Amino acid sequence: MEEKYNTNLASEFYVMSILYRKGVDAYLTFGNKKGVDILIKNILGNTLKIEVKGVNSKSNDWPLSSNELISSKDLFFILISYESKIHDLTFAPRIWIIPSAVLKAKCKHSPLKSGKKMSYMSHKVVREKFMEYENNWSLLEK
Repeated sequence: MEEKYNTNLASEFYVMSILYRKGVDAYLTFGNKKGVDILIKNILGNTLKIEVKGVNSKSNDWPLSSNELISSKDLFFILISYESKIHDLTFAPRIWIIPSAVLKAKCKHSPLKSGKKMSYMSHKVVREKFMEYENNWSLLEK
């Protein structure tokens, strides 16, 4: 569990670093069960919500939500894959910036014992069908 937690933290701070390098006003939220990881104010003055999801391996799918995925015009998911090289500090992970509505239409669901549905996104699908979202930081400027 600690490795997964560290992967998510590393991913959130990695995204924050990129946003600051781009000159974006970004605010990291704190807490274990927060609804949003990062809030930004884009160049148009709009506030956007970002959920960051990081995985170490290409064989891992991204867990998106422990219930039905929410879709909102101001919510984006940033999916990060370290391609099994999370400990190689010279490696830049692959990153996709995807609007929540796009992800909701393509995500899968698995039933949980609680009766809720776990929403997740296939790594294979993202690599093969979401190329226009890879490193497409301009989506956050609109």
